[in-house]
Amino acid sequence: MNPNRAIEISIQLAFVLLVAIVAFTSGGLLDTGDGIAHYQIARFSWSHPELFLHHWGKPLFTLLSSPFAQIGFNGMITFNLICAALTGYYLLKLSKSFSIERAWVALLCLFCTPIYYHVVLGGMTEVAFALFLTAGLYYLLNGQMAMGAIILSFLPYLRPEAYIIIPIYGLFILVKDYKLLPLFLTGTLIYSLAGLIAFEDFFWYLTQDPYSNKDPSFYGSGSPWRFIYQTKNINGLVLAFFFLVGSIWKVKDTLSIGERSQQYFWWFIFIPVLAVYIVHSILWWKGLKGSAGLIRVIASVAPLIALVSAIGIERVIGMFVSKRHKLLIGAFCSLLVIIVFVDRVDFRIKFKEKEKLAVEAAQWTRENYPEMKIFYLEPLVSFSIDLDPYDETISSKLWHLDREVPSKSANSGDLILWDSHYGPVEASLPLESLQNDEDLEFIRTFLPEPPILIFGNRYYELHLFRKK
Repeated sequence: MNPNRAIEISIQLAFVLLVAIVAFTSGGLLDTGDGIAHYQIARFSWSHPELFLHHWGKPLFTLLSSPFAQIGFNGMITFNLICAALTGYYLLKLSKSFSIERAWVALLCLFCTPIYYHVVLGGMTEVAFALFLTAGLYYLLNGQMAMGAIILSFLPYLRPEAYIIIPIYGLFILVKDYKLLPLFLTGTLIYSLAGLIAFEDFFWYLTQDPYSNKDPSFYGSGSPWRFIYQTKNINGLVLAFFFLVGSIWKVKDTLSIGERSQQYFWWFIFIPVLAVYIVHSILWWKGLKGSAGLIRVIASVAPLIALVSAIGIERVIGMFVSKRHKLLIGAFCSLLVIIVFVDRVDFRIKFKEKEKLAVEAAQWTRENYPEMKIFYLEPLVSFSIDLDPYDETISSKLWHLDREVPSKSANSGDLILWDSHYGPVEASLPLESLQNDEDLEFIRTFLPEPPILIFGNRYYELHLFRKK
């Protein structure tokens, strides 16, 4: 077997085994918010078919992951591992398209990207998005532009970054072969027709956008440099350095050679990465489109970042003449990448004190009031007691309650488990509304010891009420 091929297989297997071991031996979850929400949408879609067109859940992600979700949260991680392995397959092919001699370096860069590892374990949508992006790019670059355009057309149904990336590739195809441009509408046509049947609304993906009416102060705002400041947690300082080396070297190649492959690099790789960084930085800076400044969004273009980093490592190795020196430098660079990865990621995932409290509150409520309908919003509540969050006869979300007089929306005996993380933000339901409601009976407060400061400069706590 070719030595490079052996290394490629070894890296793939090592990553799969690492994630599998961490997932199946850990007692907690890496993402107890959106990760649980995506899992529950996928899992309960078989009982509630309308969830297959759940906008926030991302319809294509729900469709593809739903069979795996039926076996539990680890099924979602298994789905993401399959996506990661396929992404690695296409990344290797892309690397060879850009004449990277050691394609396995790109694979190492991807699987040693801290934020990519975290989204794989978190059951998040970025992993499937990265797969479709990498596969679509491969086909575009290798003479199968129609196939590439069709694959990329489904990106909006996996992640909103599609609206940043597709116009870039669409402009490229417009110049190269404008007749293929309508193929970018394939995914939209299919899901628009599905929406027409389900909702009698052909434009449902626009009219039901959950972020279209988000108030700028919903999650707040922050520094436009947040994603740069978080480099050590996104791809690590070593990979960031090699990304810069690769980018600078490509500038040099473009100026001195100007060949077509250089144009492809800028169009297909660098500009999309830059665009994702810029757009998300602006959204967080201005507090737009429900941006919470989550750094995991960068994982959607992690394969492209890995490719540029691999080019940087290749150039560093290429500075040496002797085969022995090349081998030593390659091993040294790879070791640096691995060391930083090990330093930045979690290998033992356990529930934090905040999460333990939410689980405790949910289990105490279920044990003491097993037959009562419950209003809640903390995802761990339904997850920890295996509650179907879409069965309105047994549970409902806090945002369905009247904000002034919550008891108006509940029946006698119904429970309300309010938490300070989601309650005042996503449900816009202040604790005072519950405390001042004369038709609600206060049952219990759940407080962590010591106090835990959370998002919005609030302390985490849960309060349980029951309608009289």
